[in-house]
Amino acid sequence: MRIINAEWEKRNLGVDCTEFEIAQGEDIDEARNIIQSYQTEYQIAKVPVGNVGMQLMLQELDFRFYETNLQLERRISGAESLPRIYSRFENDITFRDATDGEIEDIFREVADGHMFTTDKVALDPHFSPELSGRRYSLWARDILETGAKTVVGLYKGEVASFTIYEIKDRYYQAFIGGMLGRYRDMGLGFIPLYVTAKHISQEGGGLLRTGVSSNNPAILRLQLSFGAYIKNMTNIFIKHL
Repeated sequence: MRIINAEWEKRNLGVDCTEFEIAQGEDIDEARNIIQSYQTEYQIAKVPVGNVGMQLMLQELDFRFYETNLQLERRISGAESLPRIYSRFENDITFRDATDGEIEDIFREVADGHMFTTDKVALDPHFSPELSGRRYSLWARDILETGAKTVVGLYKGEVASFTIYEIKDRYYQAFIGGMLGRYRDMGLGFIPLYVTAKHISQEGGGLLRTGVSSNNPAILRLQLSFGAYIKNMTNIFIKHL
């Protein structure tokens, strides 16, 4: 078991947080004893899908199931195109690296709490969508400080979407992305998926990874329609003391 003192959540959420990453095949009684020894006020346990015994043990310890995190992969072909249903929009969509001013605008919009409403923090009655927005905004700043990049999608010349991603050794990792402002209600949610793949293709990348919550089936369906496939699944349990 990997135990993480998620000290950044004190800044983000105002609580002490411990994360337990449980591997397949671990002893249930040993895991129970370890977890019971922690009295952190906010606890997160991550369990591989299918490990029912471990999940039942967590529920005995008053953990509550919150979501399944689906890790997705997508092969970048070098000739990315829109699915036929969206092809009529293709000539209106362009992309480029975000400017510093645009990045600050993105941070402000993320922080208002209206973008990631299916996040486990936004849905948690102990927290709020506004606190989730603050958390995502601070997390995005942290990621950019490590060298991540931001690509923006433009619809008819106006910035409509963003994606923050990091270049790994053999793949690209998309951390956070979404639609901005009024574009969130225009049926254009496919834009960040399209422009991120196009941008990575231009850089010579061949594999894109990202994560999706089971609380957001719409974006999961969209990812699958763009050729992503499920690489792994992890059940997420939380506990508040």
